[in-house]
Amino acid sequence: MFMLMKRLELWIIGAIFLITGVITYAFHGQVFRRDEPGEENYEVTQTWEMPDELAEISGIAWIGSNKIAAIQDEDAIIYIYDLDSRQVIKKIPFGDHGDFEAIAVRGEDAYVMESDGKLFEILNYQSEDRQINTYDTPLTGKNNIESLALDRGKENLLIIPKDKDTKDEDHKAIYYFSIDEKEFKAKPYVNIDLKSKKLEEFEKKKSYKTLRPSEIAVHPGTGEVYLLEGVDPKLLILDLEGKIEKIYTFDDDVFPQPEGMTFTPMGDLFISNEGRGSSPGNILMVDLY
Repeated sequence: MFMLMKRLELWIIGAIFLITGVITYAFHGQVFRRDEPGEENYEVTQTWEMPDELAEISGIAWIGSNKIAAIQDEDAIIYIYDLDSRQVIKKIPFGDHGDFEAIAVRGEDAYVMESDGKLFEILNYQSEDRQINTYDTPLTGKNNIESLALDRGKENLLIIPKDKDTKDEDHKAIYYFSIDEKEFKAKPYVNIDLKSKKLEEFEKKKSYKTLRPSEIAVHPGTGEVYLLEGVDPKLLILDLEGKIEKIYTFDDDVFPQPEGMTFTPMGDLFISNEGRGSSPGNILMVDLY
């Protein structure tokens, strides 16, 4: 009887450890580890599946109170998504159909970028009395713009071409638009060397295809620039001079089409994926190591 009780006790303890491990794994997500020297690791800690109307989610921006402003490719609508309730709680129209790729929010105002380089400014975007302005930039559909972010001082909007730059095929520039001056600045914010040794493994015959950013964001604490690529899923971290510090290569089963990225003021990172096939779009909370 003693031995039977002992075995039963050990079985119960083992079951508790197993269940605890499963729960812990499910809650914290999966850590993706790379064996090669210099490779970076990351962990997806939480996932939010998007409703059908955000299957083609193309841009996200943190707006506080556990809410994210999101856009999708075709409709000129800003969706307010509540992470707690896991649902869209508000829709804000700002125009007609188009190819909307990125969103940034500064206080009460929102900014949306179209792939042809047209910038939408929606003042008091959550108000019924919102005002909508549009600005043309020298960027066009040939450059294919999918990115938009506030700089660290929240005075400028940062933009980087996904495809060809305006001038140099061996470099890709991050440009900026002055919010107060309502003016696109031709002088780059930073210039990225596409022939950098850190990009050798991604090098393509056409230099501009070596790096094809689908989004840009600035870390609120360090000021580092984060560049997300959806074609060959990866994330680059640049220092304040535009030099590449780290590259995270993503598992494309987890990041099938990463196109949106945003930070909380505390530095929590969120990345969104467009849906693929029957799989819905999603927003992922990601920890980097």
